[in-house]
Amino acid sequence: MKVPEMGKRSACYHSLRKAYAPGGVHKRRREAVQAMQEQQEPVPIHIRIDTQEQRSIDTQEQRSGIPELLASMPQVHVELTPLLMGDYDVGGDPCRIFERKTGSDFLCSLAQGRLFPQLAALLKSRFAPILLLEGDPLGVSHSQMRPESIRGALAYIAAILRVPILSSSGPADSAHLVYAVAKRCQVGKARSPGRTTSGDSIRTADANHAVSARHRPRHRARCLCAISQFA
Repeated sequence: MKVPEMGKRSACYHSLRKAYAPGGVHKRRREAVQAMQEQQEPVPIHIRIDTQEQRSIDTQEQRSGIPELLASMPQVHVELTPLLMGDYDVGGDPCRIFERKTGSDFLCSLAQGRLFPQLAALLKSRFAPILLLEGDPLGVSHSQMRPESIRGALAYIAAILRVPILSSSGPADSAHLVYAVAKRCQVGKARSPGRTTSGDSIRTADANHAVSARHRPRHRARCLCAISQFA
């Protein structure tokens, strides 16, 4: 029986070893992309806050101290401007708009029939509303609304309107929640289909390579057969 040449066996064998190695080139590419991302400068986070120009400049949002708290957070750029809807515009795709309500504000707008139309108008627009509920509406002492009605309204907003409800204990907690959502929407947001980064390009190339490899079954079969014969 003729023993195959070691050079031919070595070339075929090592080509498959490199193709199916658990790390290899792909690992080095991922490390390079990660290093590039770490060297990038911090991305500024833009938050637009409603000033409600028809009133005095000392609005409820400014009196709460939340704008000052947001402005003191890393990379945050605060813009005070009249908003058509909502209280805080934190960007994203679709654009996230916070509707901030204290416990008493929530009950007042619910009793006056303003809350549901506000949320419905946001849902009909290009925005994605988020209800920021500061305080517990069930704990408001002067309220004459039944707890069942309050719970029913919260359930309707979350389950039927599908508007997320974020609860906070006070202005400081609200500022941190607004910052967290803005950071997630602007810094950690998903890329649009038409835009790619170097990491996206590498991942796309790797995926294309995997797809093309699946479309070459005969070549792979010949290599595996050659290895089995040489073993």
